[in-house]
Amino acid sequence: MSANPAPDAVAEPSTVRLTILTPEEILFQGDVSWVEIPLYDGLIGIWPGHAPLIAALAEGTVRYETRGEIRELAVGSGVLRVHEEGCAILVGALQPAADSEGDKEALFSDLEEALHDSLTDEQLEELQRE
Repeated sequence: MSANPAPDAVAEPSTVRLTILTPEEILFQGDVSWVEIPLYDGLIGIWPGHAPLIAALAEGTVRYETRGEIRELAVGSGVLRVHEEGCAILVGALQPAADSEGDKEALFSDLEEALHDSLTDEQLEELQRE
């Protein structure tokens, strides 16, 4: 006897078709191994064959693995829909990276230091008056 599967057996999917979009554009569309999504009541992991659901997306980071690479996208609130064909995440807005405010402060500090190194005290006073 051969070990062929029954004719009505369905193979489990090996990837999830992920679409991440805003009202203006598609941010990502492709097959992923898994996706981790922030919801208001915690994180949820979506794997191939996940049950259908609709949920409210919370501000946080969406993480997903595609072609062996883990990617991240900071998002604001939105809606998650998992269905037989895949997973769709509609986000109202993207969030700036968590350390962007720190980056701005560091950039300002570096700029200020560079100005002090390259300008005389009189030139700095002149710039501050303008």
